[in-house]
Amino acid sequence: MNSRFCSPGRILPYLFYFSLFYLLLWCWKPARGQSVAAYKPLQIGDTVPDVTINNILHYKTPTAKLSDFKGKLLILDFWATWCTPCVAMIPKMDSLQKQFEGKVQFLSVAYQSEKEVAAFMTKLASRRGERIPIPEVVGDKILNQLFYHNALPHYIWIDQDGIVKAVTGMKEVNNQNIESFLKARQASMAEKKDDMAIPYNRDKPFLIDGNGGKGENLIFHAAFTGFTEGLSNGYNLTRNKEDNYLTSKISVRNLSLPQIYCLAYGEGKTYLGKNRLIFETADSLSLTGALADNDQHYREWRSNHTFCYEVIAPPFLKKEIYKMMQQDLDRLIRPYKAEMKLRKTKFYALIRTSARDLLKSAGGPSQSNFDGMGCKLRNEPLSQFSGQLNVIYLQRLPYPFLNLTDYNENVDMEIQANMSSVESLNQALEKYDLKIVEQEGEIPMLVIENRIL
Repeated sequence: MNSRFCSPGRILPYLFYFSLFYLLLWCWKPARGQSVAAYKPLQIGDTVPDVTINNILHYKTPTAKLSDFKGKLLILDFWATWCTPCVAMIPKMDSLQKQFEGKVQFLSVAYQSEKEVAAFMTKLASRRGERIPIPEVVGDKILNQLFYHNALPHYIWIDQDGIVKAVTGMKEVNNQNIESFLKARQASMAEKKDDMAIPYNRDKPFLIDGNGGKGENLIFHAAFTGFTEGLSNGYNLTRNKEDNYLTSKISVRNLSLPQIYCLAYGEGKTYLGKNRLIFETADSLSLTGALADNDQHYREWRSNHTFCYEVIAPPFLKKEIYKMMQQDLDRLIRPYKAEMKLRKTKFYALIRTSARDLLKSAGGPSQSNFDGMGCKLRNEPLSQFSGQLNVIYLQRLPYPFLNLTDYNENVDMEIQANMSSVESLNQALEKYDLKIVEQEGEIPMLVIENRIL
């Protein structure tokens, strides 16, 4: 046996260095950046941590720290390309930026990727004839984590010392409020308050949480409640390809009665917007919330006039699920009743201007892309186009919008237009012998009236 490795006197130095190495290894931890989840949502009065902002476009550097903006009023503008009010605010912010140059810095923040934002801004610049040079943060996660919101646009006012002073909507972003803020480092402005989200799984039955099982053996389910704090408002329809896309589940969260009626009587096929509604009630303004003129009044109205509803139908009742919803509403909402009725009214109609077929698809993979500046369809039904106009881009028309083309083939079409302007759309649609015209006649309208008890 080799005595070098057995003698205590010879082995002690090796044990010392080995122990020291092991101790250092145990204490060493690799340096790592702070994760997004580590940041807690900030409130008014909080000091903003000096985080590094990445992916800044149209700024002197692609990254910056929040401390780089100290000494100026920093207004963070949370927006998205699909948000029409957000886009409408861009030139206004540019004007305010120039008016208060050196004192105020607007910083637009989008969760969307650079590719999405850059493509949209290029289209917007082409339409306006100029590029609006407000710095833009793209693909953001950190600022969205620091400043919670669930509705856009959303504005955070940070003073010259890096303290959150205000959280507002778009109406508060004006020169009077900015001037007041610069003088006193605060301004009397309405606070925008977004409800904090609570966990919600739309793929599980509403209000069932392990009570008698997990819901796998559920055959039929229906629930109706008043306003539920913490749930974002909206609805979901569950449709499966194997069932020919019949609706098997309808989930409604914190919507008003007119909105719920529109969903029920549209029956998953026809979009019924505000311009398809006729009120024959004594209190239509309270039904719609039109009298809620500030955030507090809106919250009070919402607590008493919005509802949650869910129905899950077994396979043999899927074709009747909307009739079931209508019947539930008829039973549960006693002061009112709703019905589709023919009424004479003005309306906008998408029509063909000739018998020439300039739309028929050449086939190939289906493709559907829409934004506020145009659309591209490949091997898609024309109803895809009219549906997008009806639901999104032309929803604010004073009269209903109908597709009266009777065209049932798939189409190929590509247009560049302001999708919210009938005039702009008509210029672009001319090459396909399509036109949106104003007409008058009897069409089905959703009539909400008082019930005679």
